[in-house]
This record gives sequence, C-alpha cells and structure tokens, in this order.
Amino acid sequence: MSILISKEQMSFFENHAYERYIDSLVSHYQQKCHDLYTSMDQTGFRQALKSCIGQADAIGFNQKGSVQLYIDLVIT
Repeated sequence: MSILISKEQMSFFENHAYERYIDSLVSHYQQKCHDLYTSMDQTGFRQALKSCIGQADAIGFNQKGSVQLYIDLVIT
C-alpha cells in the first residue's frame, strides 16, 4: 500500500521544514551574535537569514553545513 502526497501537502511540509530551519538558525545566531540579534527585531533578523540562504543557494551552497558557513562569513 502506497501513500500519495498531493502537491499542496508537499508544499506545506517543505514550508514547515524551512521555517523550522530558520528557527534553528535564529536560535543559533541569537547566542553566537547576540549584539547583532538584539540590534534587529525578530522579523528583520529572520528576513536577513532568509536572504543569506537565498544568496548561498544562488552560488551553489544548498546543504545545511555549507549554508551555515556562508552565513557565518557574511554576518561575522
């Protein structure tokens, strides 16, 4: 018996996973770059991380480790 997942369900799962990834990055950088984190509101900080992820993806970094390295280089 196989399970069929609709495009809408897959999109929901992908968006949920992406937001949880952003949550984990916010938590990480809240501790690592506390001054930067406190200088921005939460929404702005999340948007900055999403922008960095987009830039990393554009140059071929699409794994968690390489994306985090890219973000480290950009913000520190």
